Amino acid sequence: MRAHKIATATMLVLAISGWGVVGSGAAYADNGPTHEGKPKAADNAYGKAKAADRGRPAHGRVKARAEGGSATGAGLFQQNIAQSSRQNNNCNNPNPEEEGEVSLTNSRVRGRCVTADGSLNAFSRIQNGPAIAQGGSAATTVVQQTIAQRGRQNNNCQNPNNASITLDDGRVEGLCTDQDHSFNKQTLVKNGGAHAKGGDSGTENTLEQQNIAQVGRQNNNCNNPNDDSDITLMGGGRVDGRCKNKDGSFNHKTLTKGRGARAHGGSATGDAADVNSQNIAQEGRQNNNCNNPNNESDITLDSGGRVAGRCGNKDHSLNHKTLTKGGGARSRGGNAVVEVNQQNTAQEGRQNNNCNNQNNDSDIDLDDGGGRVKGRCKNKDHSFNHKSLFKGRGAHAEGGSQTSDEAVDLDHQNIAQEGRQNNNCNNPNDGSDITLMGGGRVDGRCKNKDGSFNHKTVIKGGGARAKGGNGTVEVDGDNIAQEGRQNNNCQNAHDSNIDLDEGRVESRCGNKDHSFSKHTHVKGGGARAEGGNATADVSQQNIAQEGRQNNNCNNQNEDSDINPGEGEGGRVDGRCWNKDASFSKHTHIKGGGARVEGGNGTGEGVEVDQQNVAQEGRQNNNCNNPNEQGDIEVVDGGRLASRCWNKDASFSKHTHIKGGGARVEGGNATVDMAQMNTAQEGRQNNNCNHLNDFDEETIDVSEGGRLAGHCENKDHSFNHRTSVKGGGARTHGGNTTGTAIDFSQQNTAQEGRQNNTCNNPNQNADIDVTDGQAEMRCRNKDASFNHKATVKGGGASAEGGNATADLIQQNIAQEGRQNNTCANINGAPEEVALVVDGGQAKIHCQNKDASFNHKAFLKGGGARAEGGNTTGGDAFQQNIAQEGRQNLACGNLNHSEVTLTQGDRYKVNCKQVDHSTNIHTKDVGGGAKATGGGATADLFQQNIAQEGRQNTACGNTNNLTLTLTGGSRSTTPCTSADHSTNIATEYR
Repeated sequence: MRAHKIATATMLVLAISGWGVVGSGAAYADNGPTHEGKPKAADNAYGKAKAADRGRPAHGRVKARAEGGSATGAGLFQQNIAQSSRQNNNCNNPNPEEEGEVSLTNSRVRGRCVTADGSLNAFSRIQNGPAIAQGGSAATTVVQQTIAQRGRQNNNCQNPNNASITLDDGRVEGLCTDQDHSFNKQTLVKNGGAHAKGGDSGTENTLEQQNIAQVGRQNNNCNNPNDDSDITLMGGGRVDGRCKNKDGSFNHKTLTKGRGARAHGGSATGDAADVNSQNIAQEGRQNNNCNNPNNESDITLDSGGRVAGRCGNKDHSLNHKTLTKGGGARSRGGNAVVEVNQQNTAQEGRQNNNCNNQNNDSDIDLDDGGGRVKGRCKNKDHSFNHKSLFKGRGAHAEGGSQTSDEAVDLDHQNIAQEGRQNNNCNNPNDGSDITLMGGGRVDGRCKNKDGSFNHKTVIKGGGARAKGGNGTVEVDGDNIAQEGRQNNNCQNAHDSNIDLDEGRVESRCGNKDHSFSKHTHVKGGGARAEGGNATADVSQQNIAQEGRQNNNCNNQNEDSDINPGEGEGGRVDGRCWNKDASFSKHTHIKGGGARVEGGNGTGEGVEVDQQNVAQEGRQNNNCNNPNEQGDIEVVDGGRLASRCWNKDASFSKHTHIKGGGARVEGGNATVDMAQMNTAQEGRQNNNCNHLNDFDEETIDVSEGGRLAGHCENKDHSFNHRTSVKGGGARTHGGNTTGTAIDFSQQNTAQEGRQNNTCNNPNQNADIDVTDGQAEMRCRNKDASFNHKATVKGGGASAEGGNATADLIQQNIAQEGRQNNTCANINGAPEEVALVVDGGQAKIHCQNKDASFNHKAFLKGGGARAEGGNTTGGDAFQQNIAQEGRQNLACGNLNHSEVTLTQGDRYKVNCKQVDHSTNIHTKDVGGGAKATGGGATADLFQQNIAQEGRQNTACGNTNNLTLTLTGGSRSTTPCTSADHSTNIATEYR
């Protein structure tokens, strides 16, 4: 809280109006009054600045409006900017609370904003809705920037708000560029407008806020630190922030209709409650919101360290007779009785980037040897779209609320994106620090590349919804909703530290689309992720994605630390890639929707640490997301590699696919909860390499050791006149009602052609590799031929058991052609599961389908796995249900320990190969069901139900301790090969 004896006001009022051919309107800036004597400066500045539009009064024709807030008890430091023209720049305008907040010694600060319009517009009409930015109010000090921009090209860049820049032999460079060389003929653009509304603070504390609304073809909001997010560079350090939009698209006889972007900040209602928020709403073809740290997220560099944040959109797409109708992006922040530290972003457009925005004490500290932090987001569109319809239902992200007056905070990132290509990346939240010493490196990249061909296609989105849970104490959450062709949500650490000493952390997410789609119809059922509630702290990530290609990867939650270091350059490598080169003609796809509902903590003082992920699309990756104390330490050159791949080169003609929907419902607990709930619906799904509820030093790879977790789907199948109807995959987590116990659960439901859920250790499943190698791989390869084939799934269902003591459980349901659930360690005894000392441990699962199917009918009866209950002891349980052609459940250790030393070897190898020929066949499954038993004491159980052509369940140890020394070896090979020929046969 800042005390001020005399109220002061420092304000900048700017109104600009242009005479553009289209889109010209009035600009309006309104500064709120100050009270308690109204200093003269405030009296002179207060008023309404209006600009005429074509000789008419501005009243009633306002197109850009910036309304400042009020300060009733102390200083008002405010910038209210309204701009309405073709090209608008608002750059290099610091707004400090005190003078002298920029200090340079042999240094350089350079900020550039460039708008270049070389577009050709003939017989076109643009109807832009208004840009409205409304500031919040406070009873004490207000330090606020309220910006409204409406035009073709808008830049709001390099405007620190109450943030210091101190350089001694350092350099800060910010560049914002809009370049438009597009061709637009007989086009109609009707935007719904952008509305950014700030929240209000409590009765005693301050309001430090940035509220930005932008409507136009190209929008940049970049390099604007807020609220003591200081930049300190010593000894040649460098901070480089760049945002660039380049539009070379061809648009002829196109209609684009937006519903508008809305970002509303939350409020703080308590007496001692600050509001430190960034509320951003952008609507246009290309939008960047990047490099904007919030609330004491400092950047400190020494000895030549470098921080580089870059966002780029490049559009060379060809659009002829296309209709794009957006549903609107909505982002609404939660409310709190205490301090609110929040970033609320809504973006609607073809290409959207929200990247490199640290929130609430997420510091970057580089020292001694030139460490480097690099974050890049890039969208590149070369797609061809002819007589196509895209209709979105809108992306909605809503933060949870905090209701107690205890001295804790509400730290939220609520992001809603709707467009062809969306990136939300490299945004650490709530104390997720990055500390690099001795040349360490953090490299985070998100990339979307679209070279697809779409002719007479219809895509109707069901809408992506992400809603955060509520808590009565501390609420820390990331709520992300994305709807588009290509979506990346990656490298977003939440309450998690990354500490490097000459080591390297590399995270990459990429979508590449070269698909061919003609006369196709896609209707999404919508992806929904809803967080659970708690009576104490809530640390949550709720992700909903709907699109062709979706990545949710490398997002640590709640103390999931990564520390590759101790002098020798350890490395952590996490990659997620989707590559689509499929051919689809006269196809119809109707999604059932992916739904995830998080569990609740109902006991007194119960904490909830949860990740809830719902994905609907052709290719989905949910990978490398540690949850709740999943520490990773890679030292002395050791390497941890986690990779997820989807590659689709399938041929589909006259095919009909109807998904039954994937549903996951998390369990409830009366104690602290660590839970991961995942629902995926699509052709190819990966849910891999997640650590849940680990203690300190969970994975330790040292002295050249290596730990690799790979999940891969590869589809080269041929599908002609086929019909696939899914029965839906359902997973219900178990509940616990006891006291002073553990609750750690992973619930997964997958529906698609190819499904992997692998390498997901749960609850204290430590892995220690020294001078050795641990490798877990899951792979599906589909080269099958399907002609006039019908597949009707009965649905896969996994229901967890209940307990009154410890509940350590994994519940997995999979429905598709090829299913893998492998190398999932659950509930290790004495916090040790797999130890490799100079030896080797490998778990491999592989499905290969090269079958020939002509006029084949397949009807599944459904696979059901139901866990047992215990009323007087602990429950360590794995419940797996699989329905498909090929099913593997291998290498799943349940409350088991494997120890290898002195060059020993442990290997589980499961492989299924299908080269069968099936002509005029009929398969009607009766269903598979596994029901666990109950107990009044401890319960150690694995319940597996499989229905399909080929089923393998191998190497699944249950409550077993395996120790190998002195050259011992354990090998478990399981192989299934089908070369059968089946003509006019029937199986029941």
